[in-house]
Amino acid sequence: MNSRVKDLLGMLSVICCQSIFGFSFLFSKVGTNISDPFSVLGWRFTVAFIAIAICAVTGLIKIDLKGKDLRPLIMLSIFTPVINYLLETIGISMTTSSESGAMVACLPIACMISASLILRKIPNRTQVLGITVTVAGVLICVFARGFTKDLHMMGNILIIISVFSNSIFTALSEKAKEFSSVEKTFMMLLLGCATFMPLAVIRNAITGSLVEYFTLPFVNKMFLASALYLGIGCSLVAFFLNNTAISIIGTTRTASFGGISTIVSIIAGVVIMKEEFLAIQVAGTVLVLIGAYTANAKAIMNNKETRNQ
Repeated sequence: MNSRVKDLLGMLSVICCQSIFGFSFLFSKVGTNISDPFSVLGWRFTVAFIAIAICAVTGLIKIDLKGKDLRPLIMLSIFTPVINYLLETIGISMTTSSESGAMVACLPIACMISASLILRKIPNRTQVLGITVTVAGVLICVFARGFTKDLHMMGNILIIISVFSNSIFTALSEKAKEFSSVEKTFMMLLLGCATFMPLAVIRNAITGSLVEYFTLPFVNKMFLASALYLGIGCSLVAFFLNNTAISIIGTTRTASFGGISTIVSIIAGVVIMKEEFLAIQVAGTVLVLIGAYTANAKAIMNNKETRNQ
């Protein structure tokens, strides 16, 4: 596979990944309207791990961890999904959607910092410019419907930590070159299931709703749809695509596409939830696309020059 095709594969992977993530807000809302966030996370990662385990047992995917040092794999999986999703879930419950959206929008900047510190990769000027424009576009989309004057300090702190946890994961994923994208995804789903299923069981045991928790996907079709999309779509498929993109185009370039999920979530809200699409959100969307192109323009041009030589 030549460098141009490989580069294109990396960009397509992250675009598909972010598109899938874009609909996660809708399906997460469906799930949390029926049950609590930790029950949703518990079923999400249980479904995801069962799905990837079936794929491994049936030979659809190859996982070979025998004789390998699993510490790098475990470490990246601790940062995402464990720390990232745990703190993000708690943080979002303590803040408004505009506040949490603004914090999460800063992920590309956090990824640049993590790549510089962990991978010793300093982003070039066009990447910095592109990511800055992307973040500006996402913030415009987030604040389009207004911003509360009352900041929820603890919730915002937890979300900021979750954002940096996610950025550290992206750097560690790029660094762990000895593992395939499938192997990284497998460990992420294993630790996610081992963390969030027990948390959900403990919570429901305390509230006396343990039976309801275990039967919920089988008696409520909407919750089942939420668990399947978040588990198979957002966790299994999207995690794999994200790891693939990171391994091909790197942490910083992958992060530059982060705003696409915001655009998709807005479009989903307009088309499915019949929400209004404001003019300022159009401007934010354009900035996100310009920023993503700018951050990747130099690499695209280099591939074209290499091909023409």
